[in-house]
Amino acid sequence: MSSNAVHNGLARLRRAADRAHHAFPEIEWTRVSGPGPETLKQDGAGGFHGLTLAPAQDLTLECSLFVPDRIVGVPVGGDELEATLFTLYPVEIEWNGQPAYRVEGVPVAAGPCLFTVIPSLMPGSNGTLRMTLRIPDNQTTPWFQLTFTTAALRARFEALDIAWSQLYYASAIAMTPDERKIVEEAAAAVPEALPEDESALIPLLNQLSAALSPLETRAKAMTVHCIGHSHIDLNWLWTWPDTVEVIKRDFRSVLALMEEFPELMFSHSQPASYDVVRKEEPDLFERVLQRIREGRWEPISMTWVEGDVNMASGEAHARQLLEGCAYTRDVLGYRPSTFHAPDTFGHAGNLPQLAVSAGAQRYYHHRANPGGPDAWPAYWWEGQDGTRILAFSTPSYNGDIHASDLARAVVRAFHAGHPCAVHFHGIGDHGGGPSRQNLEALRRFQGTPLLPAARCSTTEAYTRELLASGVALPVHRGESSTIFEGCYTTHADTKRYNRHGENLLTTAEALMAMSGHGAMDEVREAWRAVCFNQFHDIFDGSAIHEVYNRNREDYEAVRATAEKISGTALEALISPASPGDIVVVNPLGLHREDWVIAADLNGEGSITLADAQGRTVPAQYVDGGLGFIAEVPAYETAVYRILEPAAAPEADLTPEPAYAPADGRQADTPEAAAAAPYLRIDTHHYLAYLRRDCGVLVGFYDKRAHRELVGFGMRRPSDYMDTARPDLGLNVFQITEELPHAMTAWEVQELSAVHNLITGAQTRIVETGPVRCVIEVERAVRKSRIVQRIIFYRRLARIDFETTVEWNELGDPQTGVPGLKVAFTGRMPECEAWYETPFAAVQRPSDGQEVPALRWADVGGPTYGFALLNDCKYGYDAMGCRLRLTLIRSAYDPDAISDIGTHVFRYAFVPHPGDWRDASIPAQAAGFNQPLIARSGAQSRLPRAAPRLSNPQSAMITCLKPAAADRRHIVIRVNETAGRHVAHARLWLPGVRAAWTASIIEEPQGQVVIDGDAVDLSLRPWEVRTYLAELRSDA
Repeated sequence: MSSNAVHNGLARLRRAADRAHHAFPEIEWTRVSGPGPETLKQDGAGGFHGLTLAPAQDLTLECSLFVPDRIVGVPVGGDELEATLFTLYPVEIEWNGQPAYRVEGVPVAAGPCLFTVIPSLMPGSNGTLRMTLRIPDNQTTPWFQLTFTTAALRARFEALDIAWSQLYYASAIAMTPDERKIVEEAAAAVPEALPEDESALIPLLNQLSAALSPLETRAKAMTVHCIGHSHIDLNWLWTWPDTVEVIKRDFRSVLALMEEFPELMFSHSQPASYDVVRKEEPDLFERVLQRIREGRWEPISMTWVEGDVNMASGEAHARQLLEGCAYTRDVLGYRPSTFHAPDTFGHAGNLPQLAVSAGAQRYYHHRANPGGPDAWPAYWWEGQDGTRILAFSTPSYNGDIHASDLARAVVRAFHAGHPCAVHFHGIGDHGGGPSRQNLEALRRFQGTPLLPAARCSTTEAYTRELLASGVALPVHRGESSTIFEGCYTTHADTKRYNRHGENLLTTAEALMAMSGHGAMDEVREAWRAVCFNQFHDIFDGSAIHEVYNRNREDYEAVRATAEKISGTALEALISPASPGDIVVVNPLGLHREDWVIAADLNGEGSITLADAQGRTVPAQYVDGGLGFIAEVPAYETAVYRILEPAAAPEADLTPEPAYAPADGRQADTPEAAAAAPYLRIDTHHYLAYLRRDCGVLVGFYDKRAHRELVGFGMRRPSDYMDTARPDLGLNVFQITEELPHAMTAWEVQELSAVHNLITGAQTRIVETGPVRCVIEVERAVRKSRIVQRIIFYRRLARIDFETTVEWNELGDPQTGVPGLKVAFTGRMPECEAWYETPFAAVQRPSDGQEVPALRWADVGGPTYGFALLNDCKYGYDAMGCRLRLTLIRSAYDPDAISDIGTHVFRYAFVPHPGDWRDASIPAQAAGFNQPLIARSGAQSRLPRAAPRLSNPQSAMITCLKPAAADRRHIVIRVNETAGRHVAHARLWLPGVRAAWTASIIEEPQGQVVIDGDAVDLSLRPWEVRTYLAELRSDA
């Protein structure tokens, strides 16, 4: 086949079709009132060049409408002037002073709906059009298109579009030399300039169709499943009250179309959207339920919302699935089996296991297709544990139904060897859904030769046909990331709210299970609030400013609920005792030795405690109470007693002024000490040097590994001069500058400068004692201020950094995007970079790319490495053995002040001999995020439930909670955290009468044998195992 002939024929047809599609003549509008230029040109595609919008300022435009007697050869006299709108804003249109179109409140669905502007056009003058855009005070995005057309112009476009589709499809399916010759000759017959006159054009197109007719049978052998869909971003460039009206509008629209088109099927996700209709319009909700019962409305609603799947914790994923599937099952009366993630910015590698456990049979997405340029239509997605799920993907989750849409979908499937294709129709983002003109077109295409068979369908029907064919599908293993890397950091407030909300609620649930006290309904509503705010445009920081007002209010409500539930549970776990007793509660499923503060004990200096075995433990008074290192088993309590009289504590851990070891000077006089550039901190595990003018650790000797980690942080002799590179030390703040670009909330683009903050700080010692010392470092940088408390523990092998930043660095289109990172650079022979992901970890190249992680990231090798833990950050990058945590980014669109204000966060540096698995970094990160809890003047009671693992190896209990369906049952979740096979471990279940393995949504599967209060288990690498346990009546 001559590829040139076919290419040229297709190009000529496409050019003519696109010209007809956007053929309406250019119109010049005059500004009557509002912002922007005096005149604007509207092109044939509906775009307004130079459109300027301002918050809370209406824009009114006016034009005199002149039309020729023919447009691309099509007579327009007597036709209605039709229009479609693509807009975020309420719009009013008048024709000759009479209302032609008006939408108050919720704007028209973004694209699919035709409406009449002028009932009958005439050649020449058609009077005056006036249009007003009502701009709310929280939006300025110039997202507005008004496209004019007529029925005859649409018919012309469709005829040409069908011809292009027939030739395009035929060129793909022609297999034999004779068939390829047929296609080549048909393509060659397409003239360079197609006639505009209908009497010449239509016979030409009919001849093309007739010439290709030998391929008709093969063309109809393939089917396109057309999925009706309305993609509704719950919060993005609008707020929730607006979205609620959009949801109700689209539900009404779909139900009305179902009356008119009995073949229409509709697939809809997000139980949060169903629930608001149930509460506010029960009659409308009942009509939806009826269509679900009929099988015409497919709930693809496994998760509460279409959330970000890279940054939500493993347990948050479990709650998304639990709430979504339970609601769909119990309220909608349907068992969902499609995990719907159309707009998610990447896909975490262990998600197939979680989805399949919840009952998913298929996973749909649009972004981050692992097939690269080939963009696989469908494939087996194999998770990190080996679980497979059928994944399918389309170039868009929104669309019309044109012949070319069907042709492109089916050719893509044909090239992949599939017998069928899928196409989502329904314009979205701000809703819209299926439209009458698209459904009418689909009916017309049923009888059109040389187009694929096409029908309204569901995701379940499409994948059933695909799998029944036995087609071999490619396999993708692990994650599919990354895209929109700025979203890991933009709007740091919502990241903090999310992590703290996750931590507070998992802690509250554990205390509920341990104590037997707490309200399940309250914790469920709190989890639903956390899940709602994991919606991708909220969590990813890509929404307008007003969205985060509700986000903050939701978090405050979650925090109040969690603290109330935890307080009630603690009262049940702890009883009053003598003032000298302190009870420490461990809300995690791992044995811990960690810092804790008894907040209600105040004093000065240091004292000694004794544990239950009589071992002495040093303690010191700090801001906020009495602090010490406590040792507590999993889900247990430990009692400490203040010794009277107090035994002599250990010597204080005190930073000492110092010079570099290679420097001959000593800080042995007040003057020398004041001039010394460093503070020397000598702990049980390491010897560190902190540079006083920047807070950077420029020397770090690990006593356990006999290794100096920092290469050239301090001055040392060389052949010609003393050299020092504090920028290659540990804890180097960096101001970053991105050049101006579009979509700043989403994208990290060209980095023009990095400024290392290695001078200008003031350092002072603010706390010393036998347990820890604290150095405060304060600096002003540009318009901002950073205050950091660096905490060194005598016997914990980590360093904590408690940081407050007053950030006032605005980003804007003139100067770009300023940001703040912190860098840790180690001198190590191997530099593998590992990052925590939901219920797993993944190794990625150490190439400087911004990537997502949860509570920790690590660089190093099998003999040594270091981790950075954090309590609310998600963006990291690694370059060689430099690991950086991204702290703040001042994106400027869609929120011009996205990160201006106060930021409070913690991170920790954990050096370790061996690799991150040997150092139990996942457990350390869990403890860093969910601290021990201490109460004074109390004694402990035996917990009602206290599961634990013996011989855990790399297994960890990640969840203890009351079962959602029955408080007499508890849920225990175990996760293999290191990518290693766990051959044999024992899960101890004291107080349990019977136990079952369960799905992640807490449905029992098979009963397990309890032998002496324990269950034997083995785990695949990265496996997540859920147990449902019934407590004994005396527990």
